[in-house]
Amino acid sequence: METANTITAPNLKETARQKIAAINNLLQVSAAYHHGFLGGNLGLLYYYFNAHKVLQLATILEKAEALLAQVFEDINESGRGLIGASFSNGAAGFAYTVNYLQQEGFIDLEIDTEFLEMDKFLFDSANELLQKDEIDYLHGALGVLLYFTTRSKDSATIKYYVTALTEAVCKKALTNQNKLWFKNYSIERLKDPDTADLGLAHGLSGMLMILMNTWPFLDDRQLLEKTIISGIDFVLSNQLPTDPAEEEFSIFPVSVNTASNEINSINRLAWCYGDLNMVLLLYRAGQMFLTRGYTEKADEVGIKTLERKTGKSTLCADTHFCHGTAGLAQFYLCLYNESGHFSYYRAYEFWIEKTVVLIDTEISNNVYSANTVGLLEGWAGVAMVLTEYINEGEAMKWAKAFLL
Repeated sequence: METANTITAPNLKETARQKIAAINNLLQVSAAYHHGFLGGNLGLLYYYFNAHKVLQLATILEKAEALLAQVFEDINESGRGLIGASFSNGAAGFAYTVNYLQQEGFIDLEIDTEFLEMDKFLFDSANELLQKDEIDYLHGALGVLLYFTTRSKDSATIKYYVTALTEAVCKKALTNQNKLWFKNYSIERLKDPDTADLGLAHGLSGMLMILMNTWPFLDDRQLLEKTIISGIDFVLSNQLPTDPAEEEFSIFPVSVNTASNEINSINRLAWCYGDLNMVLLLYRAGQMFLTRGYTEKADEVGIKTLERKTGKSTLCADTHFCHGTAGLAQFYLCLYNESGHFSYYRAYEFWIEKTVVLIDTEISNNVYSANTVGLLEGWAGVAMVLTEYINEGEAMKWAKAFLL
């Protein structure tokens, strides 16, 4: 693969800036239905604070601060606007957002003292979710664990929470012939005890990457290392043959029935599901364990994904982050940063351009009317990706919330 240090595309960047302005005009007159992170006010203010860092617009900063004040007021007075402990729409998403804003210098808050009760609630809730096999990071226990891994490693309490939850998650794993997966009952379609989901949003690749984030917090890493390696063995054991002539493009399935070995494979290439998830997992595992085989497999699969640019080979038809062009763009930027392979940056620019081209039509057709402000399936997530694209400053960290 090619490597390079600097890349510029001034015309595309100027067009992207214009599209951000159009999206911001739309967001200014849109309202959230709740305070949640992925689809509500927390996500919107998360976008606004990050956008202000790049755009330096007073109106955006004012909107962000007003939304943050509204969220704090509602939660302090009545607890309204959040749903349980989830990362998507609950307390884990709230805690993650506030901690991020504090670390980025957007707000001044003594997290270690102010969040004592919040952290205890999240720890207890995560254990309850694990007992119900609600494990995934968007709706289950691992969203809480992701939040804790963003906190200071110097806090004895946070270190205890991370250590205890990591051990509890690892012990929930199911194994067969040194291959490992997790049940996940967080969403209805996965409530089959034999279904092993492999995706980032709800499945094994995302779970393993969050577990990797716990590594610096742990004194004893033996169980964690075994869990990660066995999980990757399970992923690799389900590699599929591809046949573009028959419109079979995916190298890894979406899910596997562990009892019947029946696979569910679709041509999804996206943030939420698909081969890119496995590529990122393997790059990070290769770096963590200094395992060349993982990195070589990541390169092999990653190169294959670069050939997939059509609707049939990606199932990508719109701009949103979850399984649209914006999410693909951000994912390829992440892979470029992980590997240094310039081919991924070319893919990043390709999907940025696809995003920019689609925006005017989607605004005219009111495509995201169901939830305009959403990060995953609304305009805020699209604008966030484009804002990073035009950023000329230091690297942005917002995508860590999406494991990128």
